[in-house]
Amino acid sequence: KPRARATSLRSSRCWSPAEAPSGAMTSPIRLQSDLERLQALATTSGGRIAVHSGPSATSPFAIVELRYATAGSDRYPLERREQTRISIALPARYPFQPPLATVQTPIWHPNVFASGTICLGTRWSATEGLDLFAQRLARLLTFDPLLVSTASPRTSGGLPDGQVRRR
Repeated sequence: KPRARATSLRSSRCWSPAEAPSGAMTSPIRLQSDLERLQALATTSGGRIAVHSGPSATSPFAIVELRYATAGSDRYPLERREQTRISIALPARYPFQPPLATVQTPIWHPNVFASGTICLGTRWSATEGLDLFAQRLARLLTFDPLLVSTASPRTSGGLPDGQVRRR
């Protein structure tokens, strides 16, 4: 299973995985509600979103598969990946801290670091459920121009495509 903990990077608005969340998890009622809404989204998505596992009181991870065309390499749209598996880790203070999303299927995207961490910025509200979060991930990974950030640390500062800024 993926191991992640919310730690902010100094010079960016991205979250970086470090180690597994620890401490008390969020309310079991909130987890159940989020899982039900995520499963309802999967049911109504026409097979575009699949939930492989959901968060629980004992496991802070959800595994979601997005069946949308994403960039398999920098040769997109010539080379596309039809399915992308995402791990969503819930920090101990969820929903007051944002979930951490990591791509488990290799893709090329300006908001995805080489480690698989997805740069989502700081746009998070405690009222946003995992269903809306999964929809936002799908829009981001399919290059929705309203969500793809040219100010991402991955693309800012004149870095050549495909390189990651290291500190």
